[in-house]
Amino acid sequence: MADRIVILDAGRAAQIGAPEEIYNRPNSPFVASFMGAGNVVPLRVRREGWRVAIGGGPISDGIEIDTSLLAAKGIEDWPGDTPLNGHFRSEDGRLCPPDQPVDGCLVLRGEIVQCSYPGGFYRYAVRVGPRQYLVDDVRRLASASRSASPWRRRHCISIR
Repeated sequence: MADRIVILDAGRAAQIGAPEEIYNRPNSPFVASFMGAGNVVPLRVRREGWRVAIGGGPISDGIEIDTSLLAAKGIEDWPGDTPLNGHFRSEDGRLCPPDQPVDGCLVLRGEIVQCSYPGGFYRYAVRVGPRQYLVDDVRRLASASRSASPWRRRHCISIR
């Protein structure tokens, strides 16, 4: 295994660094997606000292997180209310019952619409508003079907 790797985008170096650094702190949406963070959540954020407040809305609960947990650069220059896209991997999402959200996580309210078993875990497609996200879980949970009323579950997204 290499000590340093290069991620290329159209023949140009998109990011150079240690594998762990690139995996955990991608410097662009391209690198994040290339490294498996294919779920993209549109967010509204505002900086409050050393913390960032992520606004809640009809499909999510708001949360405050420490700026050191974000891979974003230039946080100190963000205006009052800034739109950004948060990227997360399917294994970073956690499904939880609607009445038991996990503290310290951004909670998105959604509906499981599909389930597959790729081996070792179940992969769920969760509809949140007009978007759909993939979330992995070792548990086999029910999903919505045409003959049954939708099974609604919130899921929490860990933001690193």
